[in-house]
Amino acid sequence: MKWIHHDCKERQKFASSLMEVIRFQDMTPAQVDNLKKYPVCPEVQKAFDISNRIPQPGQKRPDKGRKLASHRKSDTGLQKTSDSGGAKSHRNTHNANRMSRRSSDTSTLGKNLLRAERRKRNLSKVPHRARSDTVHSSDFNLKALEHGSFAGEEMVVAVLGGLAVDSKGANRESNAIVKYVPKESKWTLSGKLPSKRYGHLAAVTKGYLYIIGGFEVSRDKCHIPTGTCNRYSFSKGCWDKVASLKYPRCHHGVTVVLGQIYAVGGQSVESLFMDSVEAYDPGSDKWSSLTPLCCARMAANAIEFKDQMYVVGGLMVVPGHKRKVCIVPDTMCFNPQTDTWHHRAALPLPMCNSSLVVHNDRLFAFGGLVRTVTQDKSQPLTPISDVLEYTPGTDTWILVTSMPTPCHSSCLASLGDDIYVLGGQLEDDAATATKASYRYNPSTDRWLALPPLPSRLSQSCAVTLRRDVFE
Repeated sequence: MKWIHHDCKERQKFASSLMEVIRFQDMTPAQVDNLKKYPVCPEVQKAFDISNRIPQPGQKRPDKGRKLASHRKSDTGLQKTSDSGGAKSHRNTHNANRMSRRSSDTSTLGKNLLRAERRKRNLSKVPHRARSDTVHSSDFNLKALEHGSFAGEEMVVAVLGGLAVDSKGANRESNAIVKYVPKESKWTLSGKLPSKRYGHLAAVTKGYLYIIGGFEVSRDKCHIPTGTCNRYSFSKGCWDKVASLKYPRCHHGVTVVLGQIYAVGGQSVESLFMDSVEAYDPGSDKWSSLTPLCCARMAANAIEFKDQMYVVGGLMVVPGHKRKVCIVPDTMCFNPQTDTWHHRAALPLPMCNSSLVVHNDRLFAFGGLVRTVTQDKSQPLTPISDVLEYTPGTDTWILVTSMPTPCHSSCLASLGDDIYVLGGQLEDDAATATKASYRYNPSTDRWLALPPLPSRLSQSCAVTLRRDVFE
């Protein structure tokens, strides 16, 4: 603020960019009040106004004056000023659920389908998967997989569906399940998902594999976020449908904590960023809403670590700008036993579409997208090769190594002594998907190139399974 105030006329044009990187939610009220003593330009005042609506740790989430984002109570997203029905905000669970059912009805999605089809051309410009890629959190540790119950069984890595690039460079939705057998060092086609899907996430718990959310292609070829969830029984060897998400979403995060499946953030059918959090109870086959994120975001990955859910980085709407987004470095930690969120150490730089994995009780983040400044002053999204590790004891992120190639939205899986890094995108365009596969050993800090995937693949997810599954 002192810097802007020193030459306000010349420097206020930089205020908007500066506001993107200030974490008002971590400032004390006294610090915010101290900044207000300086004359401020409109961009700064808007940031102050937005910051006043962000709950501080321990505060209740404010409801007064908050507008609903089209189809659900807690989706702030782009904060549309009106919706097609002119509906006022609804504050109770009954109305929120009623709106959710209405939003999933094809009769009310007519206008949105056309918009979604137009956006299909622009999907490659948006970081894919918040996904363990747009990670996407297709990353699972041995604890979540109940690896101990598979003692003596040979384990493999399975890659599920995704967006494949064909020989002509076109993106094709896939429902293929391919497995990598370490002992044989090769990929084999082992089965199919119930439908073609990409940008989805997977979870493994209590003898079942779950496929959650993402993009599905409708009969009229529209690509829209879905709330559909499918489940594969390891014992029966068959697929069935389970309860759908309350709110369809893509570019979201998914993980398993203490036997419950969590879906967090993402992008809605109306292309709004989402702050909602849902938990699925396999016993009752129901999704329930939990305390939302402090700010709506997409392309933020989620992972279970030490019985809590970590949500790392992502994209959010710039305060005061309905159509401008920024990358954030935030690390948020959710305690499911108290239904509360807490801030943890921020990433070294703002990042989205980083892939997360827990390996031998260590949390890693692989690659991602960051903003870079070019000579023409544009700020394209650029992939990085950084591999970071989070240390809870000191609450810090540190750089531990670099990937062989800068990449984002890779699928990750933990198996034995190694972390498998599969596919991903070399740029922010899905057409730049790669079939490269690697195995990384954190103990020796060594990378080993593996046989490539059968096709160039992105917006997929990977899990660790027994070899006899899908055979």
